[in-house]
Amino acid sequence: MTTIAPDLNLPPDHPLRQILDTIAAHPEVREPVLRILLTEDLLALPEQVRELRADLTEFREETREQFRTVNERIDETNQTMQEQFQQVNERIDESRQDVIRRMNGFEGRFRGETYERKCAEKIDSILVDHFRHAVEYDQTALTERLVQARHDRLLTSEEYQDARNVDIVAYEKPTLGVAEHLAVVEVSITFNRDDLETAARRAAIIGRVFGLRTDAFVATNGPWPEEVNEVARQLQVTVVRYFLPEFAAE
Repeated sequence: MTTIAPDLNLPPDHPLRQILDTIAAHPEVREPVLRILLTEDLLALPEQVRELRADLTEFREETREQFRTVNERIDETNQTMQEQFQQVNERIDESRQDVIRRMNGFEGRFRGETYERKCAEKIDSILVDHFRHAVEYDQTALTERLVQARHDRLLTSEEYQDARNVDIVAYEKPTLGVAEHLAVVEVSITFNRDDLETAARRAAIIGRVFGLRTDAFVATNGPWPEEVNEVARQLQVTVVRYFLPEFAAE
């Protein structure tokens, strides 16, 4: 018979040894003996251990699922933040481009206004081949004439606004104190057909207001294509080049 406690060094007739040998010889009595020796809590330990293992396994799966969910949310958050950053960068780029366009526009208008002012100061030189001595018409006096013409219904609202935007109005310095000849000068560093049409249209309006012969001119800093001369001739506009090196195209 196999003993289950050889290391106890008990004599063969010892009751404990006999009990242990009996349990070894008859495994079916192990559980009844354990129920006698152990409490219900201890007997329930194996099942509790199995349940604990099952709970731990379930907890691990739930934890893995939660981590997957958290990682997905983090990925979604990162994607959303990347899209938002991209939108912000696009808006910054748009704002930068808008600022650049505005600065270019301001620079262009500043250059244009400066060139126009210099042309007004030298209008006698610009028109020397067409007037004996051209003089710029006073802007305040011009505005008063246009306002009166609007009140007298000589001009439509559109014509009045158009004439108010004229660049330069000049007249032949009279020898007898009476101006008999006017010039409407549109000024453009570089020009196109619109400038020619604008000069012709505004000359017609100014001529109607003053009741005087009024010629249309375009003063420009740069050269122009040969075909422009034919368009200018048809519109009865004279193109005059007044070159200033500081306004030359870069």
